[in-house]
Parts: sequence; structure tokens; C-alpha cells
Amino acid sequence: MFSEKELAACTETEWFREDFSRLSYFLTSLRIKGMAEDQQSPKPGLGRLSRFSEAVLASAAQWQLTESRIASRLCTLAGDIEMASAKLSQQQQRAVETALHYLKAAILYDLGRQPGPAASAGMNEHLALDIRNYFARDKESCWGTIGASRQPNTSPPPAEIDDESTQPSIMIQAAISEVMLAYGTALQDPSQDAFMPLSNALAFLQQVSTSFFTGLNGGDLESLSKSLELRRGASTVLTLEARSALSRPELKVLGMPVDLWPSQQAAINAGVLSDSIRGFGLAAPTGTGKTALMRILLADFLKRNEGARAIYVAPSRALAAQVTKDLQNCLGPIGISVAGLGASLTIFEAVPTELDAARVLVFTPEKADLILRIGKPAIKSIGLAVIDEAHHIEDGTRGILLEFYLWRLKSILGSKCRVVQLSAVTPNIKDLTGWLDPSETSEAITVEWRAAPLRIGTFECRTDRSGILNFGESEMHQVLAPGECPEDPIQGIAALASRLSKAGVVLVLATSPGRSEALADEICKLRQEHMQSGVSAERLDARLEREMHADVPLRSHFRKRVAYHHARLPPRVRSAVEAAISDRLVDIVCATTTLAEGVNFPFSTVIVESLVADNYEISPRVLWNIAGRAGRFGVDAEGYCILFRPSAWKHRLSEFSFDQYFPEKLRDMPPVRSALGTAMSQLRQAVNKGGLNLESLNQIDLSALSKESTEISERGLKRIRGLINMLRVGYVHAKVSGAIKREGDWAQQLEHGMFASQAMNEEDRAFCGTVAKQQQKLVGATLERNTELLQIAARIGWSLESQSELMKWIRSCKDFQLRNFGVIVVGGQIKNPSKLGYLLGPASKHMAEFEGDKLGGMTAFISSTWLEGLPLTIIRDRQDKEKSWSRLIKIIYARVIYLLPWALFGIDELVQYEARTRGAKVGSGIRDLSVLASEGVPSFDALRLVLELDIERVDATRLAAQYQRGRKKTDVLGWLRRQQWRDIVSIVREPDGRRLDPDLRSVYERLQASSD
Repeated sequence: MFSEKELAACTETEWFREDFSRLSYFLTSLRIKGMAEDQQSPKPGLGRLSRFSEAVLASAAQWQLTESRIASRLCTLAGDIEMASAKLSQQQQRAVETALHYLKAAILYDLGRQPGPAASAGMNEHLALDIRNYFARDKESCWGTIGASRQPNTSPPPAEIDDESTQPSIMIQAAISEVMLAYGTALQDPSQDAFMPLSNALAFLQQVSTSFFTGLNGGDLESLSKSLELRRGASTVLTLEARSALSRPELKVLGMPVDLWPSQQAAINAGVLSDSIRGFGLAAPTGTGKTALMRILLADFLKRNEGARAIYVAPSRALAAQVTKDLQNCLGPIGISVAGLGASLTIFEAVPTELDAARVLVFTPEKADLILRIGKPAIKSIGLAVIDEAHHIEDGTRGILLEFYLWRLKSILGSKCRVVQLSAVTPNIKDLTGWLDPSETSEAITVEWRAAPLRIGTFECRTDRSGILNFGESEMHQVLAPGECPEDPIQGIAALASRLSKAGVVLVLATSPGRSEALADEICKLRQEHMQSGVSAERLDARLEREMHADVPLRSHFRKRVAYHHARLPPRVRSAVEAAISDRLVDIVCATTTLAEGVNFPFSTVIVESLVADNYEISPRVLWNIAGRAGRFGVDAEGYCILFRPSAWKHRLSEFSFDQYFPEKLRDMPPVRSALGTAMSQLRQAVNKGGLNLESLNQIDLSALSKESTEISERGLKRIRGLINMLRVGYVHAKVSGAIKREGDWAQQLEHGMFASQAMNEEDRAFCGTVAKQQQKLVGATLERNTELLQIAARIGWSLESQSELMKWIRSCKDFQLRNFGVIVVGGQIKNPSKLGYLLGPASKHMAEFEGDKLGGMTAFISSTWLEGLPLTIIRDRQDKEKSWSRLIKIIYARVIYLLPWALFGIDELVQYEARTRGAKVGSGIRDLSVLASEGVPSFDALRLVLELDIERVDATRLAAQYQRGRKKTDVLGWLRRQQWRDIVSIVREPDGRRLDPDLRSVYERLQASSD
């Protein structure tokens, strides 16, 4: 037996460093290239290193493995040694020896708390099925999910048994497999008595291994026994029985993992489930179990707090949709309803909704802010708020909105609302937590642990046009032979991605949507077509043809197992691309940072084109959030992130130094800063330099601020406009909601009570207070004499500039025009689509984002055809100005479905106010239209089909139109249920022969089944 200290000293010797460096190079080359040709063999020193790994296996069971970083490191080093031995044995086709080395490597990695490499080693085909399930934590096995069915050991013998010399090894592996299966079955419903005979069985096998040559010794089996003991110590059932209100049957229904990972254990031990801790923060890398932990948190909180609700704030619409679906599938079976506020910004009686009944509400920050503003009754019962990707508080205007939202939420709900903040890349998570709850009832932890190692390196082309990877080792890895590395960067990335894709799935991070498509085009030139089949493949191809156009390049790219992904794809197409990636139908994905949030896709390697481009600089935080996607659990022992030819662009970095992109630990990353504080600092600098006079902000209309008049860049001016508009609407809602009580509270809050305040010095605070008082006075002079307009501004949350311009236009309208607006939707259907321009034109002209950009006339024209429920091909053909598919999609999915419903909802409030002052009565047509605009359909019947059945908008429009032509003896769902399938096909394919949605049949069959 050896102590940790003795073996750690061994790793510092010259011979160990030299031998292990050679071995590490060998393993990295294998993992990157996927083959063993032309690689330096680790054989010369492998004998000495193998004795080291044997010493670790013989000693590790006696160490404090869960508490000692040194012990974890020693086990991981020894695991690498056994992995290299396994690879060499595999090359020499020695099956039994290969299996034993893989088994030892898996045990060592597991003891070193490295489940990713353990799963990679333990998945070797020569190991018995139940051993593979143990290390891979297969979800369908007793080692993966609580409640999973018991899998019989049906795997073939791991090696031929004709050779008598192999029989003891095979027999001992079979015996181990049987014990492990029984142990896993016991962990499903653990009791003290169940484990004792299994421990005795393992002890017996240790004795057997000393009497027969089995390839394993007593120390190996003792280490395996220790691994099983650690799994038992991390048992989800045993841990949560003591810490939560959830029962064993409920944990089974929730589909929780059998064992908790270190980050989950740390969070539970720190009090994430405790109601006495009102603020909690968790910073842990991507892929460390935060999603499963939140399921536990939500289920436990709602069970212990009858009548309470929880909200989950996700940073993007795509992620919010994913979270909603995941939580519905997970929490629904235990009676917890989940609802997500979709594209529609307002929910009211015209649209059936589960929002008011749901106990978990999932929103983006913008939707969460709006729901808080309009005062939905559901808000009052919120007792828990989960803020995912909390580091977005530093991201521009959206970050300012999130900071104000969190402050108002806590101000309105007080201590009865717990706030839990999550992030993969926030080293100062304690600062975010302490800001909202500065008392001693808050807790924050940072977990550095990863399920698998992540390595960041660089790629450069040499003068002989060979391609070299450098991970900071003594020797570099040649991945492209001399003459194979093109000078053109797009061709170079294509060559590199194609080469690395032989070892695993590759993500290429591009600097723009157009660049991602150009990269995909180039990569496809190097690849052959493959037959793609299955539900995901059919869905993606159909959506590309139906919701974009028949000739979209992504269709042919997909046949070569290449895809691109960016914000200028329709959401349903993006989700289909994501499903194809998750189903491993794609080898190379070219994407923008739209993949920075969301599910963990199965990438082996991430290639970063550049960290900087025109008006573009990736922060270390964004890079690490994306790089964290690398490393497929159960397949890859490591994940790799490669910066492509940094010598060509690193000199252009301005906000961060190149070295800041290579932190060894999460705590070494730059801290998260407040976007509010950053914007206020930039405003102060502009004023101090004389580029901006503070008095120019003392007017509602900020359009006079220009690059020419201020000598500030357009990007800087947008930030200033966003800041000032957010200050104004933040003050308005704080005043109306009662978050501030006295005249000086607003400035005092900004100076001392915000997250931004933590980084301010006295001069910063004084300037911030001056700006706050100036804007407060301006708002007071403009709105406080008119309570109704003040309330409207507070409810809508738009810029006061937009409200002022829209109000001027509305006051210029005649009474008959206002009445016509009120009947623009009648009986749940747009009355006359050709008349929409009379409303949408002025709305698009006057409605502006916080940073100043107006919707514009093109948006109005596109919106009219969008609201008719027409395919994008027809929308494009009906107008002459915007023929670019990417820009058309950007207008629709980034502006029409986001800004237009918001504008229409606010316009309805203003029109109703104006009608009251005139003594007139105006219908709800504008508000109805705001809901229809969010989904791009012309009727509430079509909207129901979209929202309740997830039928695509064009199909929903055609089906609803057919329903409305007949006698309405039932609602649209009842009508659809009674139709023959052939009739439905005929309806959705007319009049243009549009391709059938492959998901429509399953929707129809589910609807049929619901009537039984």
C-alpha cells in the first residue's frame, strides 16, 4: 500500500514526466485523429508507468477519494496509463488483455471522479453488458435512471473461451458483472440489508483472484468495491430521502439519475433545497447535472409549498421552449403542471391557456418582465425563481432588463420568493447572489469539477502547409500533412474539420450566419453523400422544403452529414437541425453562438474560426460556454476546443487579452459585470470626453443623438439609448408597482442597491445619481400628470419615445378610424387582410427597440402577409425589396414575432385610452391581432391548432379556413378529430401541392386517441 503523498512524489520525478508525456501525446493523437498511424509509441516507458498504475489500484481504496484532489489526480493519471495499455493491446488484437486494461482504466477514472473518461473506457465491446452499463450509466439500465427496468445480461462472451488460458479472466468478469447487476438493482430501492451479501461476494472474488490468474488481483477488485461504495454514497434516493420531501415512487416517476454527481451533491449539501436559504447561486461547468438538479428543486419546493408557484427564466426563446417541454415531461406525471409563455406577449380570455393554472412558468427575461408589469395574478403566488445562465446580466440592454427585473421581483415579492441563479461561467456567483439577498440567508458555491477534461489548443499552418495542433505540450500534433493546409481560411477550416470528424462530431463556430453557410459549402466539397433515414432526417428535410424553399443548400448538405445553424433559420427548422445533431445524424455543424445555450449536443471537438471580427468579439465566458459542449459522454475521454490560426487575428482583440481565454479554472475567468454598470460607465466617459452633453438626454425624443452630433460610434450610441430607455421604464414600473416609495428612493437604489453598484466608486455613484434624478424628473414632467398614461407605460414597458410618437399618431386619427381598428379582428378572424396596412404601417413607423431601431416600412408589409398564414415562399414573392432569404427570416423571426405583438398590445392600450377620452367605444381587434401576429395566423382557430397541437402555422391556417367554411357544430379540435386522414392531407396540400408535414399524422393520431 502507498500513501497519496508517496505516489504524488513519484509523479514529480524526471522519468515519470518523460514517460507520461510520451504516453499523453499518444493518447491525444488517438483521440483527435481517430487512428494510430505515425504516432510516437509510449512502449519504452510503459512498463514503469504500469507499475505506477498497479500501485494506485492497490492503494486507492484506502484514500479519501471524495475529499482529496491529489487522490483524484493520481487515479486519473493511472487511468490514462491503463487506457494507453488498452489501446496498444487492441492494436495487437489481444482481446482479453484489452478488456482487462479497459476495465482497470474505467475503475481508476471512476475513482478519480471522472465519469466521462470512465464511460469511454468502460464501453469497450469486450466487457460484459452490465459492466458497460455501470460505467456508462446507461439510462435504460439499473445504473442510469431510478425506476429503469432491469436489463438481463444478454451480451455475448467478451472473448473466445476455447483457449483455456482465457477462461479464468472470462469467468471472473462474468462474476463481477453479476454482482454489479445485483448491486445496481439494490440501489434502485436501497436498504441496508441488501448490500451486505454483495460486499461479501466481492470480498470472496478478491480471494479467488489471489488463487487463480484472472488478470485482476485483489487490489483491482478492492478498488472496484470502493467504486461501488462511492456510488452508494452518492445515491439519489438515500440523499434525497434525508434532504427533500420527495418519496421514492416520485423519484422514479421523475426519472432521476441513480447517483448524484459531485456538483449536485455540493449544491444539495450547501442548501439549494432549503427554504431557509432565500438566495442560492451555483456556478458549475456545462454538463455537470444542473438541469437534473433543477428538476429536483422544483419538484421538492412545490411539494412542500402547496399553492406556491415557481418561475424558470431562460435566456432565449429556444431554450425556454426546450425547458418547458423537458419539465412538462418530467413534472407532469407527478401532478405538477408546467406552462411556457410562447411567442404571444399577452394571454387573455380569447386564447385558451394553462398559464393561470400552471405551477411552473417558463419565460425569457422579456416575457417574465412583461408578466410582472401587467400584473398577472399568478405572480403573487411565486415562491421560487430559477434564473438560468445568470451571467447574461452583463449582456447589453438585455442584461440591464434582467437586472431591473430581478430587483423589481424581489422588491415586490420580498423574502417570500427564493431566487436560485445558475451559470456555467460565473466565477463571482457569490456577488450575484449576495446582491439580491445581502443577508446571511444566501449561499453560493463554485464547483470546478467536470465530467470529462476539456482542453483548449491552437491550430496553425506551417510554411510547408502542414497543419499543427498545439495543446501546450512539449510536442505538437500534425493533423494535416505538408501541402494539405490551404492558405484560404475557409478552405483551411474545411480541411481541418473534415480531418477531425473521423474521430467524432465537430462543431465549427463561425463569426456570422453567412460565414457559417460558406464554411458548410466548402466542407461539403470534401465529402460524399450518405443515405439519411429515420424520423429526424425526414422531419428536417420536410421543414427545409416546406418552411424555407426546395433549393435551400442545407438539404443537400445534410445528405453529406453536414449542417449549419444560426438565428436566420426559422425556429422550427433550427429545432429540427438540433434534433438531427442529437440523434447523431450530422458529423460537422457550422454554427454561430446560437448554440451557446441549450441542450448538450454530442460534439467531440469545437473549432473556433476567430474570436474577433467586424463589430464582434467573443468573450472568454462565451468561448468557455461553447467549448463546454465538447466531449460526448460515453464516447469521448476528453473534449477539445481549437482556436483556428490565432496568429491571423489575435492582435485585433481589444476587450480581452489572448491569455484570458485559457484559464485553468473557472475562478480564473474574468468576473461577470453588470451591463447596467458598464453602460453607465460608458455614458460617463462620453460626457467627460465632451462627446455628449448630458442635457441632450433631457428630452423624451432621443433620435437627435447621432454619430455626427456626438462623435460617438453607432454601437456606443445604441448602448446609451438602451440605457436611458431602460432607466425610464424601470423607474415608471418601480413607481407604479410600489417598489419605490419616496422621491429619492430611485436614485438611492441605483447608487447603492443594484448589482451595478458593487463595482462603483464614489464618483461613479454620484454620476449615476445625477442621471437617475434627471430622468426621473423628465418622466415626472411628461407622465405623472396623467396617471393613465403612466400606468400604460408601466404595463407595456416600451420606450417612452415610442409611446409618445404612437400617442401623437393615435390622436391624429378620426373616430371612425379608431372604431375600424377595433374590428380589424371579428369573431376571432382577421376581417380584411388587405386593410392591415392602415394599422401596421404607423405601428412599424413609430415603434422602436430600446436601442433606437424602428421596425420600419418593410416590416409592415411583410407582417401583413405573415398574418395571412402564408408560406415564406409566397411572402418573398409578393414583395420586391427583400429577396434575401436570410434577411427575410431575420425580419420575421427577430422583429415581427417579437416587436410587432408588443407594439400592437401597447397600441391597443393607447387606443382604448384615447377612445375613453373621446367618449367612444372601440373593440378588442388590435389586442386580438397582437396575439395572432406572434404566431403568423389569421384566426384564433388556427392559433389553437398551433398552440395546443403544435401544427405548423400554414397547415393550421388551411385547416382552420376549411373548418370555418362549414357548419360549426363543434370547436376546431372536435372538427379536426372527426375528419378522415385523406381529407386532412387534401386540405393542407392545396392549392400549391405543398409537401406533407411528417409530424402531422402523429398529431392527428394523438387527437384521435384523446377522444377514446
